[in-house]
Amino acid sequence: MKKISPLLLLFFLSCDDKKLNERKFTLGNLEVDRYQISLLTSIHDHVDVTKDGATEHVLKTNTGNIDSIYLLKDTIVVKTSRWPVIYEKKDKVFGYFVKIDSVPHIIEDTIYGYPAN
Repeated sequence: MKKISPLLLLFFLSCDDKKLNERKFTLGNLEVDRYQISLLTSIHDHVDVTKDGATEHVLKTNTGNIDSIYLLKDTIVVKTSRWPVIYEKKDKVFGYFVKIDSVPHIIEDTIYGYPAN
């Protein structure tokens, strides 16, 4: 047991917040960095926005929900595939509002008259 304890301590100390599945893209004059951070028990999706060299952390949600991110006038829209669990979210960043569009596609298709697959 005494040999296992130092190994566990070393394991926990070596775990850091590395960005996984990182995707960077541009929306107008904003740079968006979408990535995941793996903790010991879970993985979370994160979204950062950069403008003129300044970076703001915009969103932290449970993994697998974010389908797309787009700009609609003065709003950054995060489209999700299902209702997400949101751990952190800013309401406004760099003068842009931040909105979550969590209407599932099946409902959206019904509302707009498109046939559901």
